[in-house]
Amino acid sequence: MAFPADETLKQLVKKAIKETTTVSCMEGRVASGDQFIADHDKKQWIRDTFHADVTEMEGAAIAHTCYINKTPFVIIRAISDKADGSDVREYFEVEREAAHNCAQVVEQVLRSVQNN
Repeated sequence: MAFPADETLKQLVKKAIKETTTVSCMEGRVASGDQFIADHDKKQWIRDTFHADVTEMEGAAIAHTCYINKTPFVIIRAISDKADGSDVREYFEVEREAAHNCAQVVEQVLRSVQNN
């Protein structure tokens, strides 16, 4: 089942990312499940089967709840690894950076919504 994010919120998030961070932003299909995906073959199978750009474990529950309750939503994901062994940084370093960037984006979106 697919749960499309709210278009207005998506645009606010994209704008906030450009204004508050130096990270790249992509929009795409997110596969959600009950497993941490670290294996390249499993990643490729998910991509081929579901046409997903990334995987995660929490967003679908939030999206489904919002869908049932007719509440607009957008999910912001910071990608911690590419499941290909290419990132040599420590997880906690990536986590700290991602949390900081996500907090900046959420604060900017809330300011935008509050000012309108």
